[in-house]
Amino acid sequence: MSRTSSPVPTNSSRVGFSFGDVLGIVADQYRLLMEAILEALQNSLDVNSTKINVNINQQARNVHIQDNGDGASKCHMDKCLSNIGKSQKKRGKLGQFGIGVVASFGKCKRFSFTSHPRGRPSDARRWVFDCKLLAKAQDETSVPAPSVSGHDKWWHSELFIESYAANKLRSDINFDTFCTAIYDRYGAAMLRNKCTIVVKLKSSKGALQEISLPPMDFQGAPLRVVSYDSEVCGKTTFRMFTVDQTKPKTKGKRTRGQGVRIMDSTGYTLPLSEKAFPCNLLKKKDADLFKTDYFEGEIIFSGQVQLDPSRKFFTETDATMVASEHIEQWLNEHGRKLIGQMEDAASDARYKRLGDESLKLVDRFLKAEKDQTLANLISSLKWGSQGPSHTPNGAKKGDTTSGKSTRGGGSKGPSNPGCPSKDKDKDKDKDKDKKELPKDRTMIVDDDDGSPRVETKHDSTGLRLRYVKGSVHGSELWQPVSASGVIEINILHPTWVAHDRLEGRTEGVRNLAICQLQERIILHVLMNLKFSKELGADLADILSYYAQEFEDHHQFFSIKGDEIAGRGHHRRKKAKTATTKKSEVK
Repeated sequence: MSRTSSPVPTNSSRVGFSFGDVLGIVADQYRLLMEAILEALQNSLDVNSTKINVNINQQARNVHIQDNGDGASKCHMDKCLSNIGKSQKKRGKLGQFGIGVVASFGKCKRFSFTSHPRGRPSDARRWVFDCKLLAKAQDETSVPAPSVSGHDKWWHSELFIESYAANKLRSDINFDTFCTAIYDRYGAAMLRNKCTIVVKLKSSKGALQEISLPPMDFQGAPLRVVSYDSEVCGKTTFRMFTVDQTKPKTKGKRTRGQGVRIMDSTGYTLPLSEKAFPCNLLKKKDADLFKTDYFEGEIIFSGQVQLDPSRKFFTETDATMVASEHIEQWLNEHGRKLIGQMEDAASDARYKRLGDESLKLVDRFLKAEKDQTLANLISSLKWGSQGPSHTPNGAKKGDTTSGKSTRGGGSKGPSNPGCPSKDKDKDKDKDKDKKELPKDRTMIVDDDDGSPRVETKHDSTGLRLRYVKGSVHGSELWQPVSASGVIEINILHPTWVAHDRLEGRTEGVRNLAICQLQERIILHVLMNLKFSKELGADLADILSYYAQEFEDHHQFFSIKGDEIAGRGHHRRKKAKTATTKKSEVK
């Protein structure tokens, strides 16, 4: 890389500059080492790579980035390096090749770029950049570019960053954050190239993390593609997907999509945030709605909306302003309503899981009771709901009836419901000999509309929990058990809300609080059932007996409940024990 001085006319003055300083200013567009590596990845994608390896060694403070793309000739590199800061890309391509190479400047001791054009390994060269020497360069300098003989590697280009700065704030790289950033920025380009990026990171303590990131389209449920058109900014297209949040968390984490990204007309993408727009054109509260993990997808702008040269945000123009208004319009017409529906569905699924957990624990409690009084009361509440192939003797499909949950589902009844079976007595004998299934619980969690969950049999409903928003009977937290065994819990009651929204606590802690609360509610219900049958009309005696027995039984839940359910500190204790055993095996 060289620059020549021209004579200065006597009636003018020279404008001086330091080349090293200019190079530093250009490279400082990427303040962090991770940003410089991401910029290098974009260069690899620009030259049609289908495989890219990123190897980060935090012990040696080195980085290798290798790709099998088109590579670069000496002529092309001379052109790029003599025009630092000017794009050498054709329209429709990503990135700025020259800047991508020198983005590491000022962040390491030395970096080198080795490359050859595809199919011409004999033309391989290595450009070596000594950061200390370049920083001192004035208006003329050069970069060594010796030939590399015997290049028979799978890769065509390699960027090698040596001894990067030990500054933790600027050079530290989190593995998960880095991988997420790759998909955020280059998901569309990876899909276009059918490119897989392999990331390896060796920590300063020697721990190795490795992952292969394949080209991946969005996996959520697709929404209808929506487009808004304007003379000022052209067309803005929303290709959006919803992420299912009704599934239980994996390792304490919610299901995550790929996020929402904004794509310009060249195919370059930015994660959607308020920072992508100047002058607060997109409100933070609106941008945050796309970060709730309920959506993933792409918002595609036309060519009238331009990126800033730094490619970190869009330029401040009328086109950008109208495009940001299109985002708010989509939220108002589609997004907010969908978020409300998905939050309700996720909440319902969570309550069902927690209710099922509590009812399993109550079942254990009833089996542990010696006098079986409470268990018998629950048995008296067994009301069945018919399934298509689980019909007791001669009953019509859809009827509600009592009985036992039997192996084989009982008699299917006649093919024409309502008509007596020719072998009626024979069918009765079959049911008489059947035993209740040991795995069938008499307690399940009810759907919001009162229908039983899919896995229950025709007569296994028993005691049920139903979560309602407000009580038709008043403002109580719960309603006594009905004849069909339903306990209604008001999820809008202040007590429930206080347990469900413990400020500053994790969801695991809130789940524990909910389970403990509804277990107390169920115990109140059982006590009410028992004393209403056993005691006379003396209210004082009822309350006294009630309070004593309630506390006796509540000890089971407070002492054994969390241990049996494997929650709270018992979950942490179990995980710690498993980790200890694993380390001992190693």
